[in-house]
Amino acid sequence: MNSKEPIPPPANRERLLESAFTLFQRFGIKKVTVEEIARGANVSKMTFYKYFRNKKDILLTIMNRELEQGRKQFRSIMEAPVPFIEKVQKIILTKEESSKRFGEQFLQDLYSGDPSIYQSMIESSQELQEEIIRAFKEEQAKGSIRGDLNMEFLTYMMRKMQLMFMDPELQKLHSDQISLIRELVKFLFYGISPYAGVSH
Repeated sequence: MNSKEPIPPPANRERLLESAFTLFQRFGIKKVTVEEIARGANVSKMTFYKYFRNKKDILLTIMNRELEQGRKQFRSIMEAPVPFIEKVQKIILTKEESSKRFGEQFLQDLYSGDPSIYQSMIESSQELQEEIIRAFKEEQAKGSIRGDLNMEFLTYMMRKMQLMFMDPELQKLHSDQISLIRELVKFLFYGISPYAGVSH
């Protein structure tokens, strides 16, 4: 395509999303402006507002897209013909890779910034959480997860852990957001493995 030809509207939207994600990765959420996002996509500020109401809107669009990608990855992992412990390890690795891709400042702003943004993410993740619980119930029936584990308790803990990311006291215990995420995810998943060498 000739560089002087107008970019079709769908490409404009994708370029804006790519620009916003790149800038959020490099500088975090707070420091990035709508003007900078539009400039990075090589479109006008007016074009930005054709697709998104504000910076929060494009951020939530990005996060919902990432959530959908995470759902696809989870399904792929759980469908793989490997032992459950290998699936758990893959889930943890995938979560770590995703966290690193966002970058430390992006995550810091996400968890300590506008509470309504993170709350929207929690609400959007409910479907994925339900899918996780369904998959784990199947694994529990196979004996891969402790038979005495109450799945309602697990659901409750997953929701609580989402809120824990925003706890400033907990954040102080870790040098960065990525290590905090790693610790919580490992605590959750390895805590559901069957007892080994423990009388009960």
